[in-house]
Amino acid sequence: MKIIGLICCRAGSKGIKNKNIKNFAGKPIINWIYEEIKKAKIFDEIYLSTDSRKLFKIGKKIGFISDLRPKYLATSTADVFDTHKYIFEKFKIHDKTHIVCCINNNPFIKKNHFVDTFKLFKKSGFKKTVMLAKKIDKENIFFRQSQKKKNTLYPIFRKNLINSQINRQSHSESYVNIGDLRWAKITTLSKYKNFNIEICKNGFSFLEVKNSEYLDLNTYKDWKLALNNFKKI
Repeated sequence: MKIIGLICCRAGSKGIKNKNIKNFAGKPIINWIYEEIKKAKIFDEIYLSTDSRKLFKIGKKIGFISDLRPKYLATSTADVFDTHKYIFEKFKIHDKTHIVCCINNNPFIKKNHFVDTFKLFKKSGFKKTVMLAKKIDKENIFFRQSQKKKNTLYPIFRKNLINSQINRQSHSESYVNIGDLRWAKITTLSKYKNFNIEICKNGFSFLEVKNSEYLDLNTYKDWKLALNNFKKI
């Protein structure tokens, strides 16, 4: 069985221009993630799927197995799970022959995240999906979410809100999964609906990370905050 990592990076980024090759704390983000993957000493092969010829060349030079995917799989509305399926079919990656971790290009993913989540995946016989997860502040529990309609906010989960208690201590701990790292069966990773059905039916194992130790980089404001936090880790 081969253990592979797969990173999918689009050339375009609405939030941060050229994010995947932008210098972050001294080197491009793509370099940070590759170095942490290598430190983990788990993977036999590391794939990089992109529509950018520049990133394709950079990735190949760093050590990735780089692949240029079709443009229709790299639009702002494209489903990354369709790219997973494309790569799996192109390189003949199957459940019987491979173990896969899909990874987003984020400098906050560290060696121990790969090592510890892989142990969880192995413990399940490589069957139960494994991700990183963060605790949600009880003030932000799901049933307090609202949607805007004509400048008025309406609760989305009305029944849950009506039946809730005002004491936050009565709420159970809630988590949000971090999709930047996913160990799962290849059939699960090939379609977003399959993935959601799997975790709804069987749940998923997780490694908890602290909010201060993990940040998404979607805007320039995130980028500035991430740089400050990154230096403290």
